[in-house]
Amino acid sequence: MLSHRICAGLTGLALTAAAGLSGAEGADFYKGKRLSIVASAGPGGGFDLYARLLGRHIAKYIPGNPGVINQNRTGASGIVLANYTYDIAPKDGTFIGNIRSSALKDSILGNKRTKFDGKKFEYIGNLNAETSSCVFWHTSGVNSVEDFFAKEIVMGGSGRGGESYSYPKLANALLGTKFKIILGYRASGLRLLAMERGEIQGECGSYTSILKFQRAKDLKEGRLRVLMIASNKPDPDFADKPNLLDLAKDPEKRKVLSFMLTPLEIARMFASPPGTPKDRVAILRTAFDAAVKDPAFKEDAKRGKLTLNTSSAAEVEAVVARLYSATPDLVKRVKAALAGKVAKRKLVYYTHTAKIAKVKRNGSRIYFKDRDGRNIQASVGGKETKITIGGKKAKKTAIKPGLTCKIHFAGPYSNAKSLDCT
Repeated sequence: MLSHRICAGLTGLALTAAAGLSGAEGADFYKGKRLSIVASAGPGGGFDLYARLLGRHIAKYIPGNPGVINQNRTGASGIVLANYTYDIAPKDGTFIGNIRSSALKDSILGNKRTKFDGKKFEYIGNLNAETSSCVFWHTSGVNSVEDFFAKEIVMGGSGRGGESYSYPKLANALLGTKFKIILGYRASGLRLLAMERGEIQGECGSYTSILKFQRAKDLKEGRLRVLMIASNKPDPDFADKPNLLDLAKDPEKRKVLSFMLTPLEIARMFASPPGTPKDRVAILRTAFDAAVKDPAFKEDAKRGKLTLNTSSAAEVEAVVARLYSATPDLVKRVKAALAGKVAKRKLVYYTHTAKIAKVKRNGSRIYFKDRDGRNIQASVGGKETKITIGGKKAKKTAIKPGLTCKIHFAGPYSNAKSLDCT
């Protein structure tokens, strides 16, 4: 009986040959090489978890079985990685980026930070179609969709480019809801924490797959309530919840909402840079298709509580083409609906003493426990943060795990104004 490794290698060669390629040529290139799979968000989040899942399985279906290294390149809701993949990343078949579909939408809407043409990426495949949702804490006083129209509801958002802003803003402009959006809650975890503390009442833009993974107990015990979903292809686990799309009775308004929801269909997709040799793109696509069918891949996803609803490269390209077919009039309507003034979170700074548990990015990120014993992070800026260690002025690179520090900051994910460590 052949070993699992040999069988996997033969499967990969067979699939490559089926694509009209020479397995030997692929092996010659990839043998001894390292394939980079880069997530558009930091470690531990959904984008990172899906990228690492792919990284653990794809190589055995690539002739030559290259090594795989998972990396993270964050910034601007995925735009930083999209720009890097498009213009700077290696174009030899050794780079796969987790391109966020929301970044493609931003490019269509004219975001000046986007420096790419989304139609030109070499798409490899997509691991999951997502369903977004509007969620509320049980003490918020918001109990149904009818409440969205009856009274002002305070919603937390990250920034104008995030779904936590765009979905409630579109609902206000197109449907007449009364959401008051407060920006400055940079991560979903921070918005959920703000709900618990009563700073905000809810948020829109939470992926149901991540809620089921990270907040399953809160959902089950009724502390966190999903009152509405948002998707062109709803999650069957929330089939009883009203869909934002279905609230739009006017066909033109429905087109606007459908355009904004289309990126969810390819929410966990991957691509190589334009200019990557076509034969190597074909190898990566074939390997992706084989990996997602592998029982070991599916079992790994199940252990990690990651939902799979995969798409091939051709299916991803079809959705991308649909996105980029938006007419100028539709784009104009979307931009008009998203325009307007919005409130920003008022930061309240306080001093918290904690032992530094972990440090990343040469001291730019510090991790410790908050007052409630939860693991959180704060940012440290070279100029923005006054740092002293043992009473002496220090650089952020001197911050090490084990130091006990008085941290003056505005809560999780905020920039610390000072650190006084011993």
